[in-house]
Amino acid sequence: MIIIYNLSGLLIGLLGIVVGFLVFAVSGWLSAGLLVLGMIWMALGRGKLNAESGLKTPAPSLFFIPLFALAIPILLLAILAVSADVQRSKKVLDPRSALLDQDEKTLNRTKLTGDSDLALAAYDALKPVALDDKMHVFAVVKDQRTLVLAKIPSLKEIDKSARASMVKALVTALETQEAVKDLPLYLGIKGRFAYGVVHTPAGTTIDSTVSPDPLLGFYGPPVPARPTVR
Repeated sequence: MIIIYNLSGLLIGLLGIVVGFLVFAVSGWLSAGLLVLGMIWMALGRGKLNAESGLKTPAPSLFFIPLFALAIPILLLAILAVSADVQRSKKVLDPRSALLDQDEKTLNRTKLTGDSDLALAAYDALKPVALDDKMHVFAVVKDQRTLVLAKIPSLKEIDKSARASMVKALVTALETQEAVKDLPLYLGIKGRFAYGVVHTPAGTTIDSTVSPDPLLGFYGPPVPARPTVR
């Protein structure tokens, strides 16, 4: 029934899917493929005015839903996919992002990971403010730099002043650790999904969502981009 009575919808639908997939395959950006798909369905998925009768023909549809209506959620998904595409692109361009991802995976495994003594000291410093028994802490020292990552599921309930207190408490606690007291500190505190605190030798950023990019400095300087071969 759908094929017989909505042949135009089927053809336009397939056209959008094929072209969108080709754009995704060539660019590697899911958002670009979804955008093209949505634009094709939006542009071609509307009813047209019949010049002879003056009446508007039914819009091409799939499963009895007009294509231009189906295009709306597709375009919204394209907007959401942009962020993921940008982050994935950064990881490809900067291998340090993969190292941070690996340390974040280690952070998620158990309550204390990495350097156990350092992680415990950081945990004890953060706990009085965090008040979250599900907090995880990862700590490591490498190349004369210190990295502390903390995951606090209830971070969104902690205001900015309390988060600043956590940073101060942690810095103070690490000053008592002989092995790291004079080393530059890279600190990232995240909630369930996003960072809300990032502290590096360059400064501290506290907000509802904070980019973890400054933490990449722990892994060393950026790798120079390879020159394009012509």
